[in-house]
Amino acid sequence: MGIGNEADVAIVGGGLAGLTAALDLGRRGLRVALFEQKHYPMHRVCGEYVSNEVLPYLESLGVHVSGLGAHPVHRLFATGCDGGETWSAPLPLGGFGLSRYVFEWHLVEQARAAGVRIFERTPVRTFGPAGERMRVVTEQGGEWHAAMVLCATGKRSRLDRRLDRRFMDRPTPWMAVKYHVQGGAEPGVIALHSFDGGYCGVVGIEGGLANVCYLAHERNLGDGIAAMEREVLSRNPWLARLFRGAQKIDPRPLAIARISFADRSATENHALMVGDAAGLVTPLCGNGMAMAIGAARLAAESAAAFLQGACTRAECEREYAARWRKAYRTRILAGRLLQPLMGEPRVTDLALRVLRGMPRLARPVIRATHGAPLRVERS
Repeated sequence: MGIGNEADVAIVGGGLAGLTAALDLGRRGLRVALFEQKHYPMHRVCGEYVSNEVLPYLESLGVHVSGLGAHPVHRLFATGCDGGETWSAPLPLGGFGLSRYVFEWHLVEQARAAGVRIFERTPVRTFGPAGERMRVVTEQGGEWHAAMVLCATGKRSRLDRRLDRRFMDRPTPWMAVKYHVQGGAEPGVIALHSFDGGYCGVVGIEGGLANVCYLAHERNLGDGIAAMEREVLSRNPWLARLFRGAQKIDPRPLAIARISFADRSATENHALMVGDAAGLVTPLCGNGMAMAIGAARLAAESAAAFLQGACTRAECEREYAARWRKAYRTRILAGRLLQPLMGEPRVTDLALRVLRGMPRLARPVIRATHGAPLRVERS
């Protein structure tokens, strides 16, 4: 094994969490190798809304989303399953819409400029301890050694099965579908439209486009996605108008199935799990991207502390897991409590009536699913 297969940190998975952590660690002068199974740039199933809580951290890394055409968001609008009940509230901190396609490609360019080695079309077969270091083996048979491994493989991966992660064996009825459309988003607003068995988010992104992404119960799938949109989602007149009037950039949707919101662990096999690999928040909270970026910051800080000799590997893992739980456990629990309020017609309508009649409830509900601006602590 040559020196070319050595790194300070190996990152498995090159989505938003993996790329952000790679850029952070690269900016710290560390040798970083990132392995991504697909090829950039790419689209991913995602709501593509980000809370402004991440802006101070991104800007500290030299990432300025306004220059990427991010669509500012300052208000939430929600409708019931039949469209009759509605509720609107300001988002105190605000956020932005930006496609993963543009966001991640920019992070790739920034990370490479910071010295990160990015290996596309290189899925990882396994990783684990190898003496005092960690070993990473790719599907192509390549072998790498690193002091630390970060795993950012997303919602569900083959590695999760190989690591025997418990959530993989739990049945889950949820699927997600995403489109980009021309028009369909109100300026400054993220919309959340409920339908029987699910809900659909709509937010503006760069270039005057809108992201349309919905979570649906598999019982609605029936004769396929098009039939489900026509026969189930379109019972909500807001969604009926959207699907009738908005022009899809690509008529073929992106879709993923068997989405599990079960508990996950923040460390596995001595790797720090980052983003959805550590914990998946319900799309109702609309903040998975902010969590991925924030978790990348925590993981980069923990990995840097370990590499600087400030803690042992065991201490690094314990501290990272504790900081991750402190930052995101409440948000994930809030999402689980709020999710049943959307997608069940009577419950949804009652929830929207209560929120509209008691406007003071809006702030604690939004606060439970959003965080404070990320502090920047860089050595």
